[in-house]
Amino acid sequence: MAERKRGSPSVWRFLVSLSLAAAAALVAPGAALADATIGQAAGIGGCGFNGGTDTVQTDSTGVSYTLPGAGSITSWSTLAAAPGTFDVDPTLRFELWRPNAGSTYALVGVGEAQTVPQDGATHAFALAQPIQGQAGDLLGLWFSGPAMCAQFTGVWTNIYASAADSAPTQGQLTTLDVTRTGWQLNVAANFAAGPSFVVPTSADQCKDRGWGELTDDTGTPFKNQGDCVSFVATGGKNPAA
Repeated sequence: MAERKRGSPSVWRFLVSLSLAAAAALVAPGAALADATIGQAAGIGGCGFNGGTDTVQTDSTGVSYTLPGAGSITSWSTLAAAPGTFDVDPTLRFELWRPNAGSTYALVGVGEAQTVPQDGATHAFALAQPIQGQAGDLLGLWFSGPAMCAQFTGVWTNIYASAADSAPTQGQLTTLDVTRTGWQLNVAANFAAGPSFVVPTSADQCKDRGWGELTDDTGTPFKNQGDCVSFVATGGKNPAA
């Protein structure tokens, strides 16, 4: 009687390929992070604070204002008010915030000031320097004077917080404890997935050898604690040496 074959090489290759595919499927979720648009450029509500105001979307249902992972914000957009809505065209700046403790947030990055003409159109602005962020960072918006800063949704889990601030700077810690419920900020941002690195926003993060796990906003590692502290103290103007 002929000996029974255990299986041809082609069959074994097929079974191995199935095993590899199954293993890949187990690690695929989270293995790659896609680029995305976060937030929403829509608004019907006017905000009349004077002297400059920081805002952050602390909670949102339906539309996410939260970075899904490490990466950078490369541009942002907002919907302009209709002609004649305000006496002057509003000035806006994009903000990215990191929850700190309670109602306190660290300003991860802030964009250049943009004067938005009142023409009812959506305006997009590229950032001169992309803002590096990490999972959990939140979109925000700074405005000076009257502006169409938010969209009323009627969904009470949509909440943004604000505080007066005439000149926001990267790295500052701010208490944003004036909240509006049922609103989403009039800001959207283009998120580009990138390497997982963490940029410090306070000198304390650099201490106790914490600097060894941090980088500047280009992803360059710090050489020592002083290098890290200098970066924070200058608002990012002194990059990692």
